[in-house]
Amino acid sequence: MSITSTGLGDEERRGEQGESRGTLGPQWDGRDAFTVEETGKILGISRASAFAAANKGQIPTIRIGKRLIVPRRGLERMLDANDKAERPAAE
Repeated sequence: MSITSTGLGDEERRGEQGESRGTLGPQWDGRDAFTVEETGKILGISRASAFAAANKGQIPTIRIGKRLIVPRRGLERMLDANDKAERPAAE
């Protein structure tokens, strides 16, 4: 298992028809973790803003030595939670 692996198998990352699951675009398929710079691209923010958010704990990270790694699951949970907070409650 590599450093960037979350232990998820292909079946867990993909739906029944092989479609990508989650909120990230198809260019990020097959990736279990991202650099902070890549996360900035995903979120549409600058590299500096991504590092500032990561250092404040606003972006989920794992520190390995001097490197900050953003796990896919943590990023998707963060984005999903934000989507749910922005949706109006069903009546």
